[in-house]
Amino acid sequence: MKSPVLRALDLEVGHDRTRAILSNVSFELWQGELTALIGPNGSGKSTLLRSLAGLLPLKQGTVERQDVAFVPTGLGTVPGLMAKEVVSLGRLPSLGIFSLRSVEDRREVERALRDVGALDLADRFFDELSDGQKKKILLARALAQGTPLMILDEPCAFLDAPQRLGLYSLLSRLCRDRNMAILLSSHHWDAVLACVHQTLLLQEGRALWGAPEDFILRGDLDKFKMPDGVVFDPRDGRFKYSRELKEEIPQIDWKAHFARKVGLDVSKFNFNEGQTLAQNLRSFRV
Repeated sequence: MKSPVLRALDLEVGHDRTRAILSNVSFELWQGELTALIGPNGSGKSTLLRSLAGLLPLKQGTVERQDVAFVPTGLGTVPGLMAKEVVSLGRLPSLGIFSLRSVEDRREVERALRDVGALDLADRFFDELSDGQKKKILLARALAQGTPLMILDEPCAFLDAPQRLGLYSLLSRLCRDRNMAILLSSHHWDAVLACVHQTLLLQEGRALWGAPEDFILRGDLDKFKMPDGVVFDPRDGRFKYSRELKEEIPQIDWKAHFARKVGLDVSKFNFNEGQTLAQNLRSFRV
């Protein structure tokens, strides 16, 4: 039987010794799934990601995981290095102190660049690339590590809407093609709903788990704290001005939406009504 690449149990995380930002957090990450961590600013997204990656100590609970590649928010500068040399830095964890890069290392660097669509950037200096191009190179560097798990903190920062959707689509494809698990933090619900398989929704110190469509069906997003005049419309899964609720629009079939997104034939797959959509997906894959 398959097992998760990360299992978190009863986590309590925070930066200082006196206050926990999140408590009672439990979930699993499985290969082949793209998972998003969403919530308002200050809800603990970055703190939780860094704790899962082993960069911050846990206040309570346990994390069991396989090797992980962590990609922070910032783009950084790497003076004098070409893009392919930045990607090759991802091979360092697999090298000994006195080892030289092998043919396999060079092959993995080329594969990573190809998988993110950046082979044409290989011989350009990293610092001369656009923000979107730099994001691809940093993603390729993480891929070059060859880990079954990748954690990305705000990978869509600095990107415009088309680039965001393109990156989410790329990450979903990498999960499928490389059979890896990817966890990312996000502020972009539209991209999450379109591409993400599983979601952790942070609300008032708690973490709710499920598919994005589960949150719509359960009404979790109706409880989200929003500015005056802004509401969530479960008919099409969008946040909008309250005056827009008067418009007549069709109701999306969220079960069918989820099935298409994860590659299930909705006409052949029988959903267990006693489980969430996320649990149905896990049952199907296990």
